[in-house]
Amino acid sequence: MEKGWRETYKEKEFTIDTTKPSEIVVAGFEKLRLPENFKVLDLGCGNGRNSIYAATLGGLVESVDLVDLDFKKDIPEKTSGRISFHEMSVMDFDIKPDEYTAVIASRLFQYLTKSELEVLFGRIKEGLTNEGLVMVSYTASGGIFDKSDIHVLKYKHAIDEIRQTFQNNGLEIVLLEGKSGVATHVPYENPNETYGILIKRKIGA
Repeated sequence: MEKGWRETYKEKEFTIDTTKPSEIVVAGFEKLRLPENFKVLDLGCGNGRNSIYAATLGGLVESVDLVDLDFKKDIPEKTSGRISFHEMSVMDFDIKPDEYTAVIASRLFQYLTKSELEVLFGRIKEGLTNEGLVMVSYTASGGIFDKSDIHVLKYKHAIDEIRQTFQNNGLEIVLLEGKSGVATHVPYENPNETYGILIKRKIGA
């Protein structure tokens, strides 16, 4: 999988043109009470647009992705100093318990298998603080890369399947917006199957 992503970003010179944060991320932070130096985990951070946004709000951000797009070089030092980048698979990252006020997973789920999602959701639940939120955007039809010359594994996950997987892992949906909703559109996706979701830990879970 790593090879496919590296080829996509480096050899095919694919770029993520949007630099605005996902709308579901903006909506999520508006719902949170943010303590000083709150911690954020951005899984599959891509070009860092959501990490940068969280840092500008005062967050200490851990950003994880297979490929380092070196987004920190283009932002002010006071912001980049609040972001720690980890070049690795999200499945290999050690999520500490009760650590994060926000966990961001933008355009990630469609590149993980169902079994990987089950494992990851369990870890995310443990990593959230009691008042924390998970901020998700994903495309149910299987990803944003549909060019014939880009070879990245992608998987289809129906929204009902995702909903059930949340429930299986002690998470509940706070907000679900479908189609044009609160998910920021990027190239090569089907906007009719795009979702923005806010999730929290179930009480007592």
